[in-house]
Amino acid sequence: MTELTKRKKMIFYPLIYAGKKYTDSKIRFLYSKLNKSYKEFLIQENIRNKPFEKTNYLLSSLLYRNISGQYELNEFENNTKFKTGADYLYFLNMHFLESHRFNIHFTSGRLLRSGDISSGLDILEKSAKHLFLFYFSQICLYYNTSLILKHRYSLDKEPMLINFLAAETAFKNIYDVMNKIDEYHFITELYFNLITMNKNPEENSYYYKYKNTVNKYASRLSPDERSVHISNLFSYCSGRATR
Repeated sequence: MTELTKRKKMIFYPLIYAGKKYTDSKIRFLYSKLNKSYKEFLIQENIRNKPFEKTNYLLSSLLYRNISGQYELNEFENNTKFKTGADYLYFLNMHFLESHRFNIHFTSGRLLRSGDISSGLDILEKSAKHLFLFYFSQICLYYNTSLILKHRYSLDKEPMLINFLAAETAFKNIYDVMNKIDEYHFITELYFNLITMNKNPEENSYYYKYKNTVNKYASRLSPDERSVHISNLFSYCSGRATR
């Protein structure tokens, strides 16, 4: 402990322990408690304005205590202010919410009483779809980053696992299937065109195709997701300008 730090502690000590002799262990303990409280405050502040996360934690706690949580789930879905556009975090949280929905229906016996097992499977499919879209968008971004770094710095080493997960055939198959059946098909289209652009950096036509896709679906994306794609367009242009 520096002399200055010790003097600062001794200034505060009489305000806390009036009339008592200075004890460094006590002030260290208080500093430790204050630091923990400060971190807890940061966590609470961070989550306070994040409705998806708040609802997820609440439903998890209710289910753990064997309380339905159906009201909270309905309130969440009916509140349109939470719908800010699609991005990876939206998909992840919707996966959790659909999982909670299934657990609520299953633990309450609603599925068995009604005999409507197919509706439970529909919920599970929605949960899996949202989880997949979260996974897909993130793997695409990792793969895209590895492509940019490889071209920019002429790297020999490649991330084997990322390359395996992001194999071109998987991208194409996913894009074809999602494009036919799902409202979020545009996510797979965006990332498929992004990857194609950076796999073929000398072909300007792929840049324009990706750019047109971004413009087409910008209104359906969250502000953060739009920024991601705009940044990728800028990155491609700056890379072409320096070649």
